[in-house]
Amino acid sequence: MIKPIIAIDCDGVLSDWHALALPIFNKVTGKNISIKDIKIWDTRDLIDDVEIKELYKNELNNSGMIEHLPVYEGAQEAIEKIKSLAEVYIVTSPMDRYHDWIIHRNSWLKKNFDISPKNIVHTAAKHLIPANIFIDDKPENVEKWYERNTGIPILWKHECVADNPFAKSSRIKWTNNWNDVIEIIEKCRK
Repeated sequence: MIKPIIAIDCDGVLSDWHALALPIFNKVTGKNISIKDIKIWDTRDLIDDVEIKELYKNELNNSGMIEHLPVYEGAQEAIEKIKSLAEVYIVTSPMDRYHDWIIHRNSWLKKNFDISPKNIVHTAAKHLIPANIFIDDKPENVEKWYERNTGIPILWKHECVADNPFAKSSRIKWTNNWNDVIEIIEKCRK
């Protein structure tokens, strides 16, 4: 039996991006927001001032945070199980001015998930990656992938996306439950 291919985003699915990005956001903006205050996907969109937005981006790029992101609870065990059922590829969008992004991301994925660099795709054009299953927390990425591919897209439920923007689509799944993902993979294997 040929294993299905699953392409999985990193930040917001496997790692808690906001745990390290929000303190930087609060420092740069002088605000004190938490994840519960965010109702949009990109925190940069919460900043109106162009100079502060650029400062925030620079602080993120120079923070070294990618090597230290916390892993979401249950993600390591789930990925270990998924590896036995599917070919796992991580599809991650690099920050354009983050020094050593690829080295840091690859190191973090190896350390936390035992994912080899040969199974990591660094691209913002995730919709160009064919797979049987695609998981991402950014609605725009899921929509673009859905339009180009025939597999099963999963929008990973995230605190920042309060409502399912694809509720009318029967093909796009909306979950943050790894058991749901494993069930979908098992159906693909039949």
